[in-house]
Amino acid sequence: MNGGEEQPRVLLLSVPYALQAADAQTLGGLPPSAFMLAAAAASLTSTISGASQGATAQPLATGTTPVTTAGGTVNKLAKFDAAADIANSLVFDNGTSVGIGNTAPAATLDVTGSGIFRGALGLPATGTANATAGKNSQPLNLVASSFNSSTKAAVNETFRWQAEPVGNNTATPSGTLNLLFGSGTAAPTETGLKLSNKGLFTFASGQTFPGSGKGTVTSVALAAPASDFKVSGSPVTGAGTLNLAWTVAPTGSNIANAIVKRDGSGNIAANTVTATTVNAFDVNVSDTAIVTSTNFNAIVATSSSVSATTVSAFASATSGPARGVEGQTNSNDPGAMGVLGVANATSGNPQGVNGVSLSPSGLGVVGQGGSNSFSGSAMNRINSFPIGTVGDSSLFEGTGVLATADDGYGLYAANNSNAFTTAVLLSSGSSDPMDALGLHGSVLIDGF
Repeated sequence: MNGGEEQPRVLLLSVPYALQAADAQTLGGLPPSAFMLAAAAASLTSTISGASQGATAQPLATGTTPVTTAGGTVNKLAKFDAAADIANSLVFDNGTSVGIGNTAPAATLDVTGSGIFRGALGLPATGTANATAGKNSQPLNLVASSFNSSTKAAVNETFRWQAEPVGNNTATPSGTLNLLFGSGTAAPTETGLKLSNKGLFTFASGQTFPGSGKGTVTSVALAAPASDFKVSGSPVTGAGTLNLAWTVAPTGSNIANAIVKRDGSGNIAANTVTATTVNAFDVNVSDTAIVTSTNFNAIVATSSSVSATTVSAFASATSGPARGVEGQTNSNDPGAMGVLGVANATSGNPQGVNGVSLSPSGLGVVGQGGSNSFSGSAMNRINSFPIGTVGDSSLFEGTGVLATADDGYGLYAANNSNAFTTAVLLSSGSSDPMDALGLHGSVLIDGF
């Protein structure tokens, strides 16, 4: 009719309202049974236009399943836990907050348990920047709990990361990622630690590394004594290499301006060694300490103290030929001396060489001449023979050699040679008869 599709056939009764009675037992074209939670065998009573009529429950539509529920929880979202069973879900919604896994959300969204975001987690700005001020990002708070022994209560310790604007209202605006901190109920404040858009850290005041409190290292320099080292590449302000080299390499040889080190045999070579300590050259060894010089004096010792001994040598051995000082020269020069003692003082009791032996049979000073001749100008009068001990005084009434004895011989001379029998040779340049013999005053010569 009217070009429409043919409708299903409907039974019409011979009553005035027959056209409406055809769907009087349906809701929206569906039988009441479609809205029942469970099938019912009892008859349904339908009131249509104020009239009650008995009706029989209609069967469910083909392919439908009865929906069942065991009850629900206020504010809990429902879910299907089976094809037609409704149960409580994990989502709780009280109208202002949503809790997942809990029924007392402390924020708009409160999740109990772990979470995975398969995409970017955005924390947008708190507003839109303008010429007056920029806007921070929404914060990311990490909260720890510490117990306060004074207040006997737990205290929240909140660390906050947030992005902050830099250079607002300039031609090159940027931002930094800043760390803030707040304890208890205090709002988090800046710590001073932040990360630039280039990945560069700015450290808080008091940071000990890599700076010394300022938090930024601008250069590294190297300094060394120029007399000993050569420094190059200093300072390094960006990238580079510091170099340190010896001006004169350390050596065991006698090299000027060189740092002294032992050679492969543990020896060192030196010219003059000068010290100003109490013991200028203090050696305590069980073997032999040798000081060798290839130039002039092997050891030169000087002291300005009024009570000091310039060179003091003590042999502590109680047996054997122990010697406090032994002087030896191998030179053929007429002025070569094994030991030379000079006293320049004009008063007191100066002694160029003082030898003391505590042994009953020991000798204080032993002078021994070598096989080579001695031809010093002062010794020409004795035909330049080798001399064991020489005493010389250039002062008037001076004494070249003084020998004293309290109970014994003041001077004892012995000649063990078979060729020469003279034990004492006396000579004087004086015209005095006694002085001509090298004697002055009374003298007793054994055998005369």
